[in-house]
Amino acid sequence: MRRHATPFVALLAAGLLGIGGTARAACGALIINDAMYANPSGCYQVGFPGEVRNDTDEIVILFDDDRCEGMQIGVVIPGEEVVAMPGTSLYVR
Repeated sequence: MRRHATPFVALLAAGLLGIGGTARAACGALIINDAMYANPSGCYQVGFPGEVRNDTDEIVILFDDDRCEGMQIGVVIPGEEVVAMPGTSLYVR
């Protein structure tokens, strides 16, 4: 019985950690200052004037720097439009 438990535990751990899963971009569009990004994924700089519309199926995270490395200062939920400060950035999973 012990031999069978070890592979099961390894498979369970891999599933819980997301190992072997596929990466995917958000479906829809992220619009930043009239520039549209289809099926976005990753970090985007906001710039000026900072108009952001999230037309994706994912929550977008707003950061206080331009590299998605600073402090998280907000989120933009799907269907929401916000005005973000210039110099901030957005991260889409």
